[in-house]
Amino acid sequence: MLSKNISLMENHNDALLCWIKACQKNKILVHVDAHFDFAWIADKDPHEILNAKTISDFKRLAKENLFWNISNKKKDELTHIGNYIYPAIKEDIVREFYWVVPDSVFSGRQRLSRFKKEIDDIIKSNPEEKHGLRLQGDYLETKICDIRLVICRLRDLPKFEEDVLLDIDVDYFIAQEKLWLEPAQFIKILEEKGLKSDLVTIAYSVEGGFTPIGYKFIGDYLAYLFNGRNQGACPRMFLSGDKNPPRPEGAPPLEKGGEGGFDRAVSLIIQAIDAKSHEDAIHFLKEAENIYPDCAAIYFHLSNIYYETGLKKEAKDYYHKAVSQDPSYRTLYNNKGPLFENRGRLKDAEDEYKKMLELDPDNPQFLTRLGNIYRKKKKWDDAMFNYNRALKIDPNNEESFRNIGYIHMIKNDMDKAVEDFKKALSLKPDNPFTHSYLGLAHIKKKDYNEAMRETRRAINSGLFTYPPLRWRLVFIYFKKGLYDRLLDELKAAFTASYFNIFWRVKAWLRY
Repeated sequence: MLSKNISLMENHNDALLCWIKACQKNKILVHVDAHFDFAWIADKDPHEILNAKTISDFKRLAKENLFWNISNKKKDELTHIGNYIYPAIKEDIVREFYWVVPDSVFSGRQRLSRFKKEIDDIIKSNPEEKHGLRLQGDYLETKICDIRLVICRLRDLPKFEEDVLLDIDVDYFIAQEKLWLEPAQFIKILEEKGLKSDLVTIAYSVEGGFTPIGYKFIGDYLAYLFNGRNQGACPRMFLSGDKNPPRPEGAPPLEKGGEGGFDRAVSLIIQAIDAKSHEDAIHFLKEAENIYPDCAAIYFHLSNIYYETGLKKEAKDYYHKAVSQDPSYRTLYNNKGPLFENRGRLKDAEDEYKKMLELDPDNPQFLTRLGNIYRKKKKWDDAMFNYNRALKIDPNNEESFRNIGYIHMIKNDMDKAVEDFKKALSLKPDNPFTHSYLGLAHIKKKDYNEAMRETRRAINSGLFTYPPLRWRLVFIYFKKGLYDRLLDELKAAFTASYFNIFWRVKAWLRY
């Protein structure tokens, strides 16, 4: 299938901006993704409830919207990659919602039951939503926000008589770091379904670790296929909207239509990823380079393979060739360090960041993350060394200032700690963790007025359900003799602690 308008993006919530800009209304959304990307947004202004003149007015306002925005964030600041479909429904962009999930979701009764419970928990977190998912043959169905939600496999999509919004996340195609469905087969199924779309949005979703960066080229290839195999431009250039960017001097002419150079290059990259030996992988990638030298993915994979074989100079050269072709490959998520960190595998994460610093020694992100690992290991001097190296490269590295301040606080140098926290806040004023650390530093200095102020700012900036901050306020009010406020905060502290324990137990029982 072909499409007149294709938008490539990194962050999936930018799809909402595309739909608004294109004046889309009352459309069927076909959302092809490994993730729901629907969550309720607490966007109701709590000040509105102050306008209630009677109990009836209060009840009416409360019933209209149960999600009060107590974070002080603007409505557009509340939208992110995990909830952008909710405002699309609320603004009448989407009237029907089809979520196409990977086939593995329907691969067994137990897995489907667990999946159904997870989505039901999201939907029913809004007490106004009474309907759970129901299995209707080959798909799940319910209503959310008074519109129909269908969850199904690609092959179970119905035929639509109208153009739909086709919204794709590259992470849909990857399972356990392997490609389970090739883009050409995906397009073929859509064609068999007769699906038509005048607006296709494609998200890479590399940032955050959803799509392994080694498969980022799948997004480019999808755009190329939807564009009718038009190789008049390097597919990644669709991001800027420039369909005819200047080509590198000496680059071979690009074929149009049929099995062109990019088709063959993609096939070879996939073969290289699946190759059983480094020699075979290098052979496939070198062939791909000869056919299509504009593709950053080729050089990125060559860099990784040469590093694994001990040829670090060649690895570094290919890494820099990749990021010069496409600067987005120079990201924190171009390695497994963040994944290992999330899983508590600090030694593996440390090795990954050290590897990346061999390839990219001037990247402050890797230095900061290495500092974070040493901080977790309480190797304060090593952590400080890496944070200071990061600041030499990037003097506006807010995270390094915050963590240097934390180390000064641990070493009881409160004046330096406060100074560093204030530097961090000058760069990122709304960071709740920095406000929290600064509040703690003021407690240690026995400056309870500032401690109270900063703790309140941490709560209002996003940590409003974090029990330790609530209990800290109880302590501060006690020290200041503000017993009326202490009693009110005591209730909030007990409530936050109760819900924290409740959700921890619920998560433990689930897994």
